[in-house]
Amino acid sequence: MQDTERKPIKLNGKPAEFTAKDFTATNFATAKDKAKWTNKCTKFILGGFQHSAFKKEIYKQLHHMFGHCAEYNIDGFYHTWFEDTYKCLHWVETVTTTWLAGIGQPQFTWSDVEIKLVQWIRDNNIHDQIAGYLQAETEQKERATLKVLQDRYGVVPIANAAETGELKADPIPVQIEIPAPVPELGQLRLF
Repeated sequence: MQDTERKPIKLNGKPAEFTAKDFTATNFATAKDKAKWTNKCTKFILGGFQHSAFKKEIYKQLHHMFGHCAEYNIDGFYHTWFEDTYKCLHWVETVTTTWLAGIGQPQFTWSDVEIKLVQWIRDNNIHDQIAGYLQAETEQKERATLKVLQDRYGVVPIANAAETGELKADPIPVQIEIPAPVPELGQLRLF
């Protein structure tokens, strides 16, 4: 894992301002604790999921939510879910679509926090913002790769080649042979 942080992304949105009245206390956490944690988590998200902002306090609760497992430790969790923009997008998609979010009674679980956090993510359009960053990063990487290849091989882009007449070869049709189905042997024939 790298010690340097990835290029930061800044997401637009309003940090949550949840209070104790928004949550139900459990035997191990007050409603105020739940509100405080949720507000910190939204700031972590809006800050672009930066490693320096992924504090133990956020990890200790988050790895118990949304069907997550510990991913071994705080660094393993961060590496699995937040190390790059693609992983951040995958995390947002996972927590907003999992059937596990909100399961359980809030007096025993943090299901109420999961529901509020998912709603906050949707209200602030976090998914689409991260998807936009990922698309821009992908295009930038692909353009850099294209430039390297063009510099190395002197390749003219196909669109320009067609306009300049440099694209002379007709496409060669390729015949694809589809094999005949093989009858299943043994018990599989019964089905």
